[in-house]
Amino acid sequence: SLYIGLGLAISVVGDIFLMLPRDNFRAGLVSFLLAQFTFGYAFLLKIESYHPTWLPILFACSGLIVYLLLLPSIGKDKWYVGLYFISILFMASNATIAWVNLNNPLAAMAMIGAYIFIMSDLVLAIDRFRSSSAFSRHVVMFTYYTAQTLFALSALWAS
Repeated sequence: SLYIGLGLAISVVGDIFLMLPRDNFRAGLVSFLLAQFTFGYAFLLKIESYHPTWLPILFACSGLIVYLLLLPSIGKDKWYVGLYFISILFMASNATIAWVNLNNPLAAMAMIGAYIFIMSDLVLAIDRFRSSSAFSRHVVMFTYYTAQTLFALSALWAS
């Protein structure tokens, strides 16, 4: 799918921002925010009937709880992080609803990729805003590239 490919390309831009020597966290976050909305739109295009309707509410409530737990440590980035939460939950709920509606193995890859991406970002957020771990970078990189690979494979379905 064009939108999956575009989301992957935008993710590369985010990767570059986060790899630069000085802190480009906001630029990277905005890049990934755009990538998540792009992935979410690709999955939305496959949804014929938006049910179960309670699923986005469940994602939103879960995301709000995590956001509120991180909020005291986020500081001046609270709006950027809040918008990013919305974008990744939009993507994950659309991937899940697409799988529920279609029950397609490639749609399942998109959904599993979405959950792994959330896991990656959760570890990254805890590491950045709460407490750092020597292993967090390894966990983030493994889960991030696994999720991206699953998204790339799901493009076979999304096209």
